[in-house]
Amino acid sequence: MTTFATQSTSGSNPGDAGPVIVRVDDTLRPLALARLLGVRPGDRSVRDLELAAASDANDLTQLWATLNAAGRPVHVALVMPSPGRTAMFFLSEDDATGGGSAPDAERLRGPEATRERARLLQHVCQVLRRERAEDAPTLGYHAGFARREPSRAELPTYTMGQSLLEPSQGSLRSSFLQGGFSHLADLAYMRREIPRRPSFEQPVWPAGVSVRTVASMPPAKAEAALTHALERSYLGTLDCPALCSLRTTQDVLASHRSVGTYDPAMWFLVFVDDQPEGCLLLSPCPPQHTVELVYIGLGPSARGLGLGSALMKMGLNHLCARSERWLACAVDEANAPARRLYESLRFRAFAKRVALVQDLSPTSTSPMD
Repeated sequence: MTTFATQSTSGSNPGDAGPVIVRVDDTLRPLALARLLGVRPGDRSVRDLELAAASDANDLTQLWATLNAAGRPVHVALVMPSPGRTAMFFLSEDDATGGGSAPDAERLRGPEATRERARLLQHVCQVLRRERAEDAPTLGYHAGFARREPSRAELPTYTMGQSLLEPSQGSLRSSFLQGGFSHLADLAYMRREIPRRPSFEQPVWPAGVSVRTVASMPPAKAEAALTHALERSYLGTLDCPALCSLRTTQDVLASHRSVGTYDPAMWFLVFVDDQPEGCLLLSPCPPQHTVELVYIGLGPSARGLGLGSALMKMGLNHLCARSERWLACAVDEANAPARRLYESLRFRAFAKRVALVQDLSPTSTSPMD
């Protein structure tokens, strides 16, 4: 059980009341979403976000806010459930609308805003870890302000929180780091055009190596082989290695299957001496005219044989009859071998993100505790 509202004590005296943090109800939601988007209340983008969430079957109930004395949101955090028991975090930035009141000016931008956002994130993560007791309708008081909190609602169980920031969002990055998140990786998003006809010779696999699609195997055998191949590929991986300790392989598979349209005929398993030792996972994303390279990885006994390049060329040949224009992927910029492979195949970077993560399993603790 966890509380929806708290008064964190940030002053030096025991009686000093810190900011009130609440889980947002329907009446406050338009103001909170406007603050999250950095627009004025009533802006059309707020309604567009609500409609988009409804059409994607996503709710906006996991919305938290730090309030001012008048009960208006100063800082806002939105958590969106993602497959694989992952919580995606979105956080309001420094106020750019100039709509905040004078008493809130220091709280809306600068170092104080960074600290308050960090405390908001810490609070939300404690709620999601079940470290706070969630009680039925509660009254929250702050500087003469009172409001009834939403009734208790069951929250999903997460194992990991994640946020993807633009490299320019330095103040948000500071808030996430102060709030208990860790830097996972600097990601480069890369893509190349899918050839309209086969452009590479069909690979000749080394002795003992074979490649099969998941669709060609009985479901139970394919699931076991995928699990084993992924776990083998994580040994000594250079691709976001810190992720390996945050999610189970089943969570990873659920996340991979959620990308685009899952097609087992486009998921390839690499066997070495009949043992699963790697995979190439492709998923079409028709609305973006893209096929996503969801994952490519090889276990220790499959490395150093040129299989990474051969798999990619096989995959590109396989895609040439499709209607999508691009093959796209995200790569950890610290993974130099992967970057060289993609660049050798004429992939080019088109965007960058900073990936931040936090362990949300109940046994984990926040650095701010």
